[in-house]
Amino acid sequence: MFASMLGELGTSPQKQRNFDAAMARLNEALWNNPYVMGDTFSAADFLISSALAFARNAFPPSAVLDAYIERCQARPAAMRALALDEASGPQHAD
Repeated sequence: MFASMLGELGTSPQKQRNFDAAMARLNEALWNNPYVMGDTFSAADFLISSALAFARNAFPPSAVLDAYIERCQARPAAMRALALDEASGPQHAD
């Protein structure tokens, strides 16, 4: 993700291969299942979907990834967390 965000994929064949391999594995998993590990949401989904949503432009266009992000963000717990975050207002570093 960071290599893509920083524009390093075009200058590093190894980083590009690693990125492509990770994207292929992720797309394959999500093509066959609603979540990364199968039918049940897991901590892996929390981490992966958060990173994908945060840096969506760093990843290739994909209806599979978009649907996955939407599915994860539509979970009741995710919606409650977002509501709590929005209710707390802007956060400032002291």
